[in-house]
Amino acid sequence: MNETLWSRVQTALDERRDPLEDPAVRAWMLEHPDDALALVDLRAALGELERADNRLRAPRRPRLLPLAAAALALVALGAWLARPSLTAAEELALHPIVAAPQLGNVYSWGIVSTRETPESTQTVRASQSRVEIEDEDRTPSGVAGSALARATVVAMRQESWSPR
Repeated sequence: MNETLWSRVQTALDERRDPLEDPAVRAWMLEHPDDALALVDLRAALGELERADNRLRAPRRPRLLPLAAAALALVALGAWLARPSLTAAEELALHPIVAAPQLGNVYSWGIVSTRETPESTQTVRASQSRVEIEDEDRTPSGVAGSALARATVVAMRQESWSPR
């Protein structure tokens, strides 16, 4: 590295001039590209320092943005609180009440029960209006006999309940 070259660069910077205005510095940089890269890095670092020191050139942070956002939030909250509340009729029109179906009513039912023993099989079928009993006997002689009984329920009572 040429000490004379860097002393010329330092002198130009001290005088607040661009070092590349000096013809000797330009000629040296054309012959030695590595020194040219070093000078470019030096100029970039000095430019960053100058911007950091000078408040007019430094990037500005928006100071009014948080205040504007807070003011907008307050206006939105005030508008929401100031809106007229709905009357009961308007609320009912927006959200109608639909009667829930009654739970717990039994409209039809049926039960089948079978009991088997080695001697017989008995089946009981019951529903809301009828009870049937079927009885099948098995005798040791191999002859099977069966009987069928039916009963009809005349009186019915309807009950309902609601789950708790």
